[in-house]
Amino acid sequence: MGVRVAVPSTSAPPPVKHYRWAILTVMSVTLGVQSGVRVAFSVFYVALRQEFGWSAASTAGVFSLYMGVLAVSSPVVGWLLDR
Repeated sequence: MGVRVAVPSTSAPPPVKHYRWAILTVMSVTLGVQSGVRVAFSVFYVALRQEFGWSAASTAGVFSLYMGVLAVSSPVVGWLLDR
């Protein structure tokens, strides 16, 4: 019955790759593009009405439909991303 002594390992563990900055950069660019597309509708609102001859109600209705779909689908997309 001898005494066992723990000998520390001389080799360093392999480095762990962290992708947090890459993920942060990709998500920031994605959010910026998505926000830009959403806000751009108001910039082109008058031009869209004039070009296609749409009424104010139908043009605004398209944007309202888009926002409604976004509101309904956001919880589902969030749930899928959390999985």
